[in-house]
Amino acid sequence: MTRRAVAAAALVALGCVATALALVFARQPSAAAVTQALAGRVGGPVADADTRLVTAGMIQVETSPFRRIYLAGDERVHLDLTATSRIRQVTLGRERAVNDTFTPDPADWTLDEARERAGAWLPRDAARQRREPFVFRDAPAGVRDLFRSPALATVISATQYVEHGATGPPGLCAITYYQTSAGGVVLVLIGLH
Repeated sequence: MTRRAVAAAALVALGCVATALALVFARQPSAAAVTQALAGRVGGPVADADTRLVTAGMIQVETSPFRRIYLAGDERVHLDLTATSRIRQVTLGRERAVNDTFTPDPADWTLDEARERAGAWLPRDAARQRREPFVFRDAPAGVRDLFRSPALATVISATQYVEHGATGPPGLCAITYYQTSAGGVVLVLIGLH
């Protein structure tokens, strides 16, 4: 092989390595991008959400290493945490006149209202993957939207997903809307999936 052929082959190989490295690093968000995407949301530090909720006028009624509960009027926000104090799930709900999740209550949220409330808790970089129905107590119970967040994948590991009963892979998250027989939304879960 001539020098010229060796040099050309080396340049091609170097170009392939550079391209592969660029693809790997392009998929990993920067630390600043992760902080921005997760601040006060699923995957973010609970301290950010604590500040957000208190600033919004909610009252903290329970606190522990793995849970926070806030109330304002009849609305309730329940934060479930990882061992590293990151938010793994948010439950949005309210006091209802009816206990059964299938029975309509006049004050239930519409699906659009619930989507707006839930979207404020998703990582900012979450991209919707698909929608699917879900079943609760052997009956259709609503819909679930699945999302993928590169920032979330960098802070909650596959091991943590398994510890919390989520199927993953890391970065997969969902909004689950529990709906009544009339289509109103009783409660919403936003978290790891």
